[in-house]
Amino acid sequence: MAHLKALVAPKQWKILRKKNKWVARPKPGPHNKQAIPLTLVLKNLLGVAENKRESRYILQKKDVLVDGKIVKDANRAIGLMDVITLQKQKKDYRMTLDNKGRHLLIEISKTEADQKICRATRKVKIKKGQTQITFHDGKVMITKEKIDVGDSALIQLSKNKMTKVLKNTKGAAVLVIGGNHVGEQATIENYQSFKGVQPDKIELKTIKGKTYATLENYVLVLGEKKSAIKIQ
Repeated sequence: MAHLKALVAPKQWKILRKKNKWVARPKPGPHNKQAIPLTLVLKNLLGVAENKRESRYILQKKDVLVDGKIVKDANRAIGLMDVITLQKQKKDYRMTLDNKGRHLLIEISKTEADQKICRATRKVKIKKGQTQITFHDGKVMITKEKIDVGDSALIQLSKNKMTKVLKNTKGAAVLVIGGNHVGEQATIENYQSFKGVQPDKIELKTIKGKTYATLENYVLVLGEKKSAIKIQ
């Protein structure tokens, strides 16, 4: 089914839930179930289209890039840290989260548009001392860099190259991407390990000095002490 009811759409989506009964459903692919279809990005977040028909027209003109590649599919899933480029307007945007955990597009420079932070979600050792890493947006890379699940990598999109590993360690700057504190920026203070089935947690400290613990899967490492890229 290409649509879903607006009232049950993910909370991260900025849509008029009572005005429209149905909204487009993102196609399976990169990102998780919170991903938003590209047509809603063009309509609701960027305001360059009034309906899906206009969105499709813009996409067929090859005017929209996602992570530096032309996209024509109006239902293509767009998620955290994706870079959206409008070639005709000569503008670039990064998908991030506001302080309520909702999708937020911020305008960025051309230099920033070639950079993206991706969270490592799977790690498999292969031949010749190399490691295959799967990232949160579906990217798969083979590297000899020391990177673990939960770490992030700074990716140069034009070369599809990992330029820096952002370690999940004390003092690192992070973005909370799940749970009650989604959308907040903080630094890692400590780690909590538990025996049995209880998941490990990370202790975080916000800019305002507030501390709390959240699941390790709920943080995206942004940099050593501050974010390596612009996210607000």
